[in-house]
Amino acid sequence: MTDEKTRSRQISWKTKYKKAADYSFAFEKNALMLAEKLYGKEKAGIFRQSLNIAKKSIPNDASDEEKYENEFANFVAFEREKFRFFRNEGGDNGLRDLEKSEIAFYKQKFSALAMVMKLIRMLSPRTAFQVSVKGGIEESQWMNPSFIRELDGDRAVIEIPRCKFIEEENTDDICIIGCQGIHAKANAVTFSLDTKYRVNGKACTAEITRIT
Repeated sequence: MTDEKTRSRQISWKTKYKKAADYSFAFEKNALMLAEKLYGKEKAGIFRQSLNIAKKSIPNDASDEEKYENEFANFVAFEREKFRFFRNEGGDNGLRDLEKSEIAFYKQKFSALAMVMKLIRMLSPRTAFQVSVKGGIEESQWMNPSFIRELDGDRAVIEIPRCKFIEEENTDDICIIGCQGIHAKANAVTFSLDTKYRVNGKACTAEITRIT
């Protein structure tokens, strides 16, 4: 078992910016399609307008770090508006519809990788677990730098010293509904990972166990 701080490979500001932009575009497109399906074109148009108002413009001559920070702020603004819209329009049912849609979207986005993990799991479940955890940490570096505190074939503990979402204002929905709810459930159904989050101030700890 690894019982030391194993930091994930740090990625460049340019890569962080590209990943933030890609995630923002994909999840915004999914949310707008769901809004139109559930509530019609007019309500979806109002939702789109609220997103455009909340976004910051990103100058072409900005540094890669500045572009990333602005794009991350736009992603946070989108997440705030998304949860507000579906709660206002549909209450608890609206949030449940959003959850189902985003879990399905997550499964589709990572379907090829999930198939590879399934094949590895057939040969060695413990190896598949470790590969899945490390891959997930690498993929999420654009959001929050983190490190693996413990890792074996059945359990992992991931530390996020300063969560960028928690540091922003009015992000309880992103933390509770998004990370602890939707993201954790998506990891379970896609990669057979049971994820529990524990927030401590601006820090967050994720305990991940293998679903058998």
